[in-house]
Amino acid sequence: EIHAYLGIPLYDSDRQIAGYLCLCDDRPFVDGTHLQAIAEPLAQRAAIELQRLRVEEELKAEVSERQRAEKSLQDLVTGTALVTGDRFFPALVRYLASALEVRYVLLCETGSEGEPDGFWSNSSWESILRHCRPNEPPPPPNAVPEVERLLTNGVEGYLRIPLFGTSQQVG
Repeated sequence: EIHAYLGIPLYDSDRQIAGYLCLCDDRPFVDGTHLQAIAEPLAQRAAIELQRLRVEEELKAEVSERQRAEKSLQDLVTGTALVTGDRFFPALVRYLASALEVRYVLLCETGSEGEPDGFWSNSSWESILRHCRPNEPPPPPNAVPEVERLLTNGVEGYLRIPLFGTSQQVG
């Protein structure tokens, strides 16, 4: 049974409570004021150490993420550097899906009339591309059965980014 308790909040640098230092005993404290005078600076030191550990963990996570991103970029560059022509675009969508950790990557080339000409995909969703038009919103899901299938399988949406050629035209 606890007869004596002293709780000291641990404040971080933003003056938010990060935890508590608690002293408990099954007997009454002889000199609670003395204990508090000793414990408060230790509580401040503990708060600083807690914050340092949190920052260290955040930095480790950031370094790990940067290393993962660098490796993904390296894999993307390496995987596409030596391939050209008809083999380039399949390699690009495959390595891009891996680098970005997405399930599907689709790439289409538009012709002079804005109609899709070339299609590349790391999956069997090429027919989605037959409905893409530059400078237009994506078709509604019910207009393209494959998009509707994606959306009904837990996909919340998709992102379409135009690719501009050297003439600054969508290509």
